[in-house]
Amino acid sequence: MNKVIEKAVAYFIRSTEPGLPTFEGESGERHFLRLWKEASTCGLTRVGIPEAYGGWGGGGPEMGRLLSALTRQSQSIGFSMALMISQIIAHFMIASKGTDEQKDAWLPPMAEGRFPSAFAVSEAKVGAHPARLKTRGEKKEGDWILNGEKSYISNGPLAGLVVLVAVVGEEENGRKRFNTFLVPGKSDGMDHSGVMDLPFFKPAQHGTLELNGVCVGPESVLGAEGSAYTEQVLPFRRYEDAMIMACATGGLEALLGDLVQRAKSGDASVCDLLGRFAARKIALEYLALRCAELTKRVDSQAVHETEGMVIHFREAMGHCIEEVKGLLAQGLTLTPVCNVLLADLEAAQGIGATLTDMKRKRMGRELIKAI
Repeated sequence: MNKVIEKAVAYFIRSTEPGLPTFEGESGERHFLRLWKEASTCGLTRVGIPEAYGGWGGGGPEMGRLLSALTRQSQSIGFSMALMISQIIAHFMIASKGTDEQKDAWLPPMAEGRFPSAFAVSEAKVGAHPARLKTRGEKKEGDWILNGEKSYISNGPLAGLVVLVAVVGEEENGRKRFNTFLVPGKSDGMDHSGVMDLPFFKPAQHGTLELNGVCVGPESVLGAEGSAYTEQVLPFRRYEDAMIMACATGGLEALLGDLVQRAKSGDASVCDLLGRFAARKIALEYLALRCAELTKRVDSQAVHETEGMVIHFREAMGHCIEEVKGLLAQGLTLTPVCNVLLADLEAAQGIGATLTDMKRKRMGRELIKAI
């Protein structure tokens, strides 16, 4: 499938000339939808979805190769990350945990690329902290009524499917219970109008989602009731980390290629920085591939290995970014498109940095406790 993916991405890039980051006077929404339509035409939305539902099959490794190739060839990470969210939802959530009815309802249109999908967990000022989430789902005459507001939702403004996490009750100890709901994007009572004009990851669309009495049936619940946070939110983070690593390595390859083309001399300091950058990139590609392979497993060892590699990956990515800046200080230049890519990779480093710090410290504490 690797050759098929590379050819599909190459065709997509040719079809979207003069390039992903160029808006050509379009609004951000229209530009994104044009790209999404081309991506679906080229088959990119079929990767990771079972063939029985119109997809090309494959799993984490194939999705990782798609995202790496797309970022590398487009020299842009924003659209790759938007596609990433939809394919994670299709493969790791609906295809893996959905009922037959849910798979029949959602996977064929997702494979065809009729719409992007969104995963709505985070809320304003509290992020995805489970104890602080407020969006609720309440049962009424067999249906679920959803109320609340979600923020910083990738694909939110244009999502045809919103995979929504809501509080549905509390345990005796006060811990909240959550459900995951498959909510049609055009549901009555759902407001997508809160578009957030973020300075990075363009042309991806981000926004807030308001739910005012959105009514969904019992068939909309994905997975076991009350267990959404442990069964879906936490695993989603692991899958997302692995796929972001794939996007990032594609971005590093694009930056390295652009820098090498502009290196006009064999100055020792320039060669040293290029060599360091290239060597680190190769190592990070291996880590990204390994993490993508580990998405096939759900055991604790796979989770532990992934967590350790993600922590190291983020640290090494920081060094790569500093090496690129060092090369720029030596007089090398990047194209405007790659300058945007560098800024986006740096922004991606900042997102989740606090959570990574917490994981690293927890890993240290666990080592001490094991003595």
